[in-house]
Amino acid sequence: MSEFSQLFSDYVHAKDIKIYSMAAYCGMDRSTMYKILRGKRTPSSEEMVKKIAGFMQLTPLEQNSLLESFRITVTGRSNYYRRKDVFHFLSTFTSEPDPLIPRQTGASPMDFSESVVPLRGESHISGVLLNIAALEVQTENGYIRMLVQPDFTSFFEQLNHIILKKDALTIEHIMCFNNNPEIPNSKRDYNLHCLKSILPLYTAGCRYHPYYYYDNIISRLDSFHLFPYMMLTSQYAVTFSEDMSNGILYSRKDILDFLSEIYSAYLEQAPPMLRGMGDVFGQLNYIQSLCSELKTPEYSFQMIPCLTPFFTRELVTRCLSHHIPERDRFIDLFCHYASERYRSFAATHPVFICSEDGIRHFLETGRMEEYPYDIYSPPEMSDRIFIITRLLESLDTIRLRLLRENIGNVTRGISVYVNSNAGYIQFSLSDGTIVYLDIEESSLLNTFRDFFENMDDSLFYSEKETPERLRMLIEEFS
Repeated sequence: MSEFSQLFSDYVHAKDIKIYSMAAYCGMDRSTMYKILRGKRTPSSEEMVKKIAGFMQLTPLEQNSLLESFRITVTGRSNYYRRKDVFHFLSTFTSEPDPLIPRQTGASPMDFSESVVPLRGESHISGVLLNIAALEVQTENGYIRMLVQPDFTSFFEQLNHIILKKDALTIEHIMCFNNNPEIPNSKRDYNLHCLKSILPLYTAGCRYHPYYYYDNIISRLDSFHLFPYMMLTSQYAVTFSEDMSNGILYSRKDILDFLSEIYSAYLEQAPPMLRGMGDVFGQLNYIQSLCSELKTPEYSFQMIPCLTPFFTRELVTRCLSHHIPERDRFIDLFCHYASERYRSFAATHPVFICSEDGIRHFLETGRMEEYPYDIYSPPEMSDRIFIITRLLESLDTIRLRLLRENIGNVTRGISVYVNSNAGYIQFSLSDGTIVYLDIEESSLLNTFRDFFENMDDSLFYSEKETPERLRMLIEEFS
């Protein structure tokens, strides 16, 4: 039986529902209703599920459970929970540390008489790990090497506070990605959870480099491994179990060197998960190379749409700060990318997912989220209207999916671009710094692309409504 038919059957028997009467109420014959009950068929629509729920007089909670079971049956359990997880990731993303988390920023003395010390219990191990990290950030050009899963949420949240604004610190981090396409019992996409857990480390300001390898994470976590996790600094090393129940702290130099050799060998086999793209020149060069070849389908998700292709040279010259280094070279690079991208729309038909509030915000402020605020002045109102007019005129070559409501924040939210084999995520920090991260891992690309391809049409204005909403905004601000 399907997930829907199982729950449907439970409700029917618990409430002693007469199948003939329910079938007549829903406008279908009794044999069809029995097929639905036995999992041989699925209701034709969510409206039919609501009609069935109404006849059975389900509570709001019971109706929502029945609707969810219907959606799971139609889309598949793994697809349903993966897409739900992506929606939650995009709508709740923040680049700011949680202010409710107590901050541990200093190191307490570690006076161990032995060079090898057993550690017992999660709180003991976590405290030692955070302590040696705090000691390392105090050293010149500190270095932390980790082989650990991002599952230890509280540890990573505390680590983020410890390394905050320590730009001389380098962190190398190897983690295991799940190669099992099935969603585990946690009902979350494991690889997306890893991404969400490590992104705050990019906001801290250190040099963070994540790497990955593949394994079946479900079977891996159910098997016996003595001390599969490790953290190394210049002074200490800790190896510990997956549940953080047991570990060993080392301070002998020969052991540290030995473990460092092992880690380096692992690192050679682990490809990078994300790559930072440096300054605005690096960002433009990367995005230009990303979009230079015909790669379809391609999706751009950001509440304020990417408006770069709609700028003219005259407009860029007026807005770009005169204090930016190599200003003329930047203008040439920007305009070349903008014009090439604009011309490519007819061949690629990219999908732009943005919100009405996002376009309104641009018209009100002239601000775009993909560039630091200090390198340009907001365009004049007439120029903003010109840009949105060019966007409107391009609706025959791009597919603009205009959200009725925002998914995440208009400003300081996360933006995602993916095509058939590459992509990036982008977000801004409180000081205006823009973080661009090239996505190198295939399952994350597939997860984002699948979500964008299958978003519920009810979230968007229709193809007929979208140009009407743009014209209304243009007229309002004119």
